[in-house]
Amino acid sequence: MSINCIMSMIIILREIKQNKVFYEWFKNNTNIASLFTIFASTNIGVLNILSSKVAGIMVFNAPISKKTRSYIFLGSVLGFFIEDIPQFIIQVSDRFSRIFLFH
Repeated sequence: MSINCIMSMIIILREIKQNKVFYEWFKNNTNIASLFTIFASTNIGVLNILSSKVAGIMVFNAPISKKTRSYIFLGSVLGFFIEDIPQFIIQVSDRFSRIFLFH
């Protein structure tokens, strides 16, 4: 979780610094951007919602660059390998140990 939190803050700060249009959007939508940055501490892919244009709501129309979208994707892949695969291995090994202990 801490890795995702750090990555989400770095991604947002990098985008603010390098993308003037995003910076203007961020100034106008600080609350929603901050909220989604916090949500991204559990899953970095949540940042994609900011530019999803969901339901035509203008708040979700952030001008995120292609490079930043790549960083979000790479962060999601990294999170998958750091969080999900070890969790899967632990669950499978726990299941097998219960099967072999009771049979």
